[in-house]
Amino acid sequence: MYDYPELKQMKVPLKSALFQLTGICAKMPDLIRYRQSLWKPTESTTVSPGLEDITEEFRRTDQEAGTITSGFLNKMFELGEATEEKDPTSITGTSYHISNLQAAQGLIAFFGFRVCILRMRYDWSCAHGLPNTTELLRDLKALCVQVWNFIPYFCRYEAFVAVTSSQRGIILTYELATLEQKERLLDIYIDLDSYRKRLPEDRALVEMEIVSLARLMTGRMPLQ
Repeated sequence: MYDYPELKQMKVPLKSALFQLTGICAKMPDLIRYRQSLWKPTESTTVSPGLEDITEEFRRTDQEAGTITSGFLNKMFELGEATEEKDPTSITGTSYHISNLQAAQGLIAFFGFRVCILRMRYDWSCAHGLPNTTELLRDLKALCVQVWNFIPYFCRYEAFVAVTSSQRGIILTYELATLEQKERLLDIYIDLDSYRKRLPEDRALVEMEIVSLARLMTGRMPLQ
């Protein structure tokens, strides 16, 4: 396996984060099944843990993913491998500047994974009328801002890198954006596709694709 010597001082923190996330990945099939049980009758009959147990599993997994993700980003800031700077081209007004592409790609993957988990946790709480929904929605929106801070960085690279690094983040966060932010995200999403020209010309159809993919990734619609 290629060892990415260019990662230098970020190599150990990145490997540690990847190792920890591997354990969380093993929980994803169950979490998705729990989320699907809210709308899929065949799944609701096979979900054996009780409401409190599943709620706790969502909480614990989300907390673990959040600790890993924020810990890795904070380590990059601490080592001077990442900075947050004002950026008029960014949806948020700021953007992250990362010293190494591989570390940045690992980090945006971590954030995307966290968005998936937190979105499923939020949906679960909403469906069962739990008291933490307002707090979870606030956390989700804050997480979206962090994801959007990566977009200008990746868009500076060639099309393949920009698409593979940014597109999933846009898909997972789009529904939580304001109307103005959605327009900006759509512009970026369409522009990223300019070299493949795969998307329809109708922006409404592009939006439908984004939302459908997000729902698929977070257990809100069937795989087929």
